[in-house]
Amino acid sequence: MSFIIPDDLVELFDRRACGLYVGAGLSQAAGFPSWGQLLQLLVEEVGKRPYNVQSKIEDYKKLLNDPNQYLLVAEDIKAQLGDRFSKFMSDTFSDQTKKPTETLKNFMKLPLKFVITTNYDMLIEQAYNKVHDAIPATLTYDLSKDIAHNLWEDKFFVLKAHGDVQYNSGRLIISERDYRDILFRQPGYQSALHAMFSSKSVLFVGTSFTDPDLILLLRYLHSSFHGGGPTHYILLAEDSVLDTQSERYMHDFNLHTIKYDKKDGHKEINEFAIELLSKIKESN
Repeated sequence: MSFIIPDDLVELFDRRACGLYVGAGLSQAAGFPSWGQLLQLLVEEVGKRPYNVQSKIEDYKKLLNDPNQYLLVAEDIKAQLGDRFSKFMSDTFSDQTKKPTETLKNFMKLPLKFVITTNYDMLIEQAYNKVHDAIPATLTYDLSKDIAHNLWEDKFFVLKAHGDVQYNSGRLIISERDYRDILFRQPGYQSALHAMFSSKSVLFVGTSFTDPDLILLLRYLHSSFHGGGPTHYILLAEDSVLDTQSERYMHDFNLHTIKYDKKDGHKEINEFAIELLSKIKESN
């Protein structure tokens, strides 16, 4: 194993002072599309429209070479597709043939306070049910009162930060305008995020520093805490981050980088979850 699990992280989990952030990588391992793949599929959907949009398609393809343009492309595609966007997203992420991986189930065995995910699918809920034989409370960004209640009552919950295709595919968060609306124009949701990230440490998995979801969240947290608050942790492939980047993210966001080897299909992510759980049990 190439990763090193910090003793502080083990202690935090032992005290049930941690939440988990799950990015698209863990859903991708189960067969759902990555951010880039999703946008490619949406571009194909735009191409199915009855009138000529070839110039628009060519623009999208050029823009998708740069991950920094993903949100711009998503916003334009959402406008182009109209009601067809919601149906496409629902059809794509309601696929019941895709099942949670052993990796995701192992992360659900950790003593978590909550899970935050930017994924639209149901894999986390399914994994939690497999492990605990219970259905977790699943909340979305527009249920800030319920988020606050669960935090206050110390009840585990899953926050679908960008919406849930099962309940309302028409209100999914995907474009930059959507992000601005929930992060800067919904005070209840702001307060909920503030409470979660100021009272608990969060372990980020299945994401990267090129992920627009993560970057926007970190910017919001920096504007709120200016690098203060609890230490958070992120599990990253060692070839995806330089030491200087890790140092800056620790300084700017109080985010500690844990590096792993991505060989053999990122199997070390699962090994990390297993080893972390073992260390937590040993500390009891």
